[in-house]
Amino acid sequence: MKASYTLVIIDMQSSFVAARHPGVQNECKSLIKRAMKDNAPIIFVELISHGRTMECLFELADHYEHVYVARKLNESGANEVDMIITSNDLPWESLVVCGVNTDMCVSETVLSLTIDFNYKVSLAQKACNSESIDEHESGIEYLGKHIRKSLFELV
Repeated sequence: MKASYTLVIIDMQSSFVAARHPGVQNECKSLIKRAMKDNAPIIFVELISHGRTMECLFELADHYEHVYVARKLNESGANEVDMIITSNDLPWESLVVCGVNTDMCVSETVLSLTIDFNYKVSLAQKACNSESIDEHESGIEYLGKHIRKSLFELV
């Protein structure tokens, strides 16, 4: 059975301080396990200049057939995510997004996915992080102000 959503994990690379938070890693691990159980595709988005996704996350999906890696050059990975979804006929009805930094790459990617590509995004806020709680909260607040409620929700 094909899943009704795609999990998008943004910049969980060890070079980002926010990605090293154990609580955020555990939340991301839970989302990965749930996605595999639901047979949902997983897209790991990586900022090229910062290395690969943390091994503790990537190895969970080792041998899982629905894993994709999007390598991006700037803050938003929306173009790369859209290209993977459309070229592989992945579920586009809903995207579950998590990762770092909430106030930068996560918010830029989510903003573009909703506004430019009209995807519905559920932001897994406990599986997101920034270098400070204020930056994390400002990223969430920014998204809430700039995206139609029909395309964005916090989970």
